[in-house]
Amino acid sequence: MLFSFVVPVFNAKTFIRKCLDSILAQSFKDFEIVIIDDGSTDGTSEILDEYAANNNWINVYHFANAGVSIARRRSITLANGEYIIFVDSDDTVNPDL
Repeated sequence: MLFSFVVPVFNAKTFIRKCLDSILAQSFKDFEIVIIDDGSTDGTSEILDEYAANNNWINVYHFANAGVSIARRRSITLANGEYIIFVDSDDTVNPDL
């Protein structure tokens, strides 16, 4: 696997779908998406689990809230790609990234 998109998430219910859809629309397909749910309480966790159940490229890990820095460190250890691309939960990416 060449790329790992790493997405730390906390209470991102209103925009996480747009973020994940933009990553899934990539023209290059040798990637995974590693999502760290950092203790969301607004329904984000259910959305993430739905995406993971419907897409083999997505791996979701749920943890108690510890902050974005710890979420990023956790995601680095869980990523399998040769390169890591950090994407915040309220970001979108170009399909030819």
